[in-house]
Amino acid sequence: MTVENSIPADTSIPGQNRIGRLILVALPVAAVLSVSWLGVFTFVNGYIVKELGHSNKTWTAAALWFSGGMVFWPIPCTEIAARLGRRRTVTLSLAVACLFYFAIPFTRDLRVIGPLLALMAFVCTASNVTWLPMVAEAGRNLPGRTLIINQIVAALVGTVILTAGGYLIEFLSYRTGFLIFALACGISCLLFHAVSRPMDDRGNIQVVSFRNFSRRDLLDLAVVPFIVVIFAGTCMGVFNYHTINSLFPNLARDLYAVSEKGVGLIVALGKLPALVVLLILVRMVDRLNIYRIYGLGIVLAGAIVLAIGCFKTLPPVIACYLLFYVFHGSVWGTEGVAINASVPPRLRDSAFAAMSLLATLALFGVGVVHNRMLAAGFGLREIFELSGACGIAGGLVIFAYSILRKKQTQPTPQPAPIPGGTASRPR
Repeated sequence: MTVENSIPADTSIPGQNRIGRLILVALPVAAVLSVSWLGVFTFVNGYIVKELGHSNKTWTAAALWFSGGMVFWPIPCTEIAARLGRRRTVTLSLAVACLFYFAIPFTRDLRVIGPLLALMAFVCTASNVTWLPMVAEAGRNLPGRTLIINQIVAALVGTVILTAGGYLIEFLSYRTGFLIFALACGISCLLFHAVSRPMDDRGNIQVVSFRNFSRRDLLDLAVVPFIVVIFAGTCMGVFNYHTINSLFPNLARDLYAVSEKGVGLIVALGKLPALVVLLILVRMVDRLNIYRIYGLGIVLAGAIVLAIGCFKTLPPVIACYLLFYVFHGSVWGTEGVAINASVPPRLRDSAFAAMSLLATLALFGVGVVHNRMLAAGFGLREIFELSGACGIAGGLVIFAYSILRKKQTQPTPQPAPIPGGTASRPR
């Protein structure tokens, strides 16, 4: 959370080629975030299920350490940022990812892997709580544009890394692949710390911890747009992307016998359709009815998740996976913008921190639902169907709100003035 000084400092990236500089800073963050989020749900998932021989139920239980860690880390993350500054907090998170991938190939004990996953959750939390406000501020009066550019970089880098990671693990081993990931995270950490120096906010913006959060700040966050976006969008949308991220690799392996290389390739190429949507949004996002686009994207993505559970053969399932990211691309491109548009600028960090905390609580809850359904004997297809229906419900709430909000903000028609005088009044 931040409270800005009376004269806000300019922490945006200097220079004429502002977009190029932002991309340069975003590249190492995107690389580490790819192996920290999708890498965990794809390759660490495979390590636990295939290499160690555990069940899908055991994987969902281990994944609760990850989502539970993301529930825990938002508050400590603001404490760390209050002491070190945003830039150094992000640097620390990249170093944690390096430590994780160096440690995990040397243990086969789930009692150790679970806490390591909880530690890894700090990387994703710092991305939401600390990195995204840095990106928004770099955009000055066009924060939506810089947030989407960051998403485009993340999608492109994620495609390359997941494709390469699948081949590394398929032809070498999980241990070798994870050690290469550790090396890549270490290089990215050093690179980010070097190139992000213009974005250093120490001494300019005071990052205030949750302990110092005022009643006024809380009331300013408790506004209808923010509440609707958080609970109907961020929390219900978790059913869509957590099911795709956490269980699609298991669905592909168990029901369709897809290899680890094939799973990595599908997951990597799945991000490419999202790029088309993001490239379209980047030029117009600050002029759109952002809530309507956001809600519609969640609805359509949920419909695709539901459809994946209904199909019985691999080709339509792969087609649905690719189509999911067409619609989820609009969610990627508009969620941060919707959060940013729902609160005053001084509460930008507060809003992203609240989003991260509540989203990860929802993530943990969805993980529990998945685990309990598998324990009760439900199949993966039934889980996809239920999760898709929940996503559709949340998206419809936001879409309906966007229509109601537009009607409420339309000006009341006024009678036309009479030429040469005032409007007539009844006598």
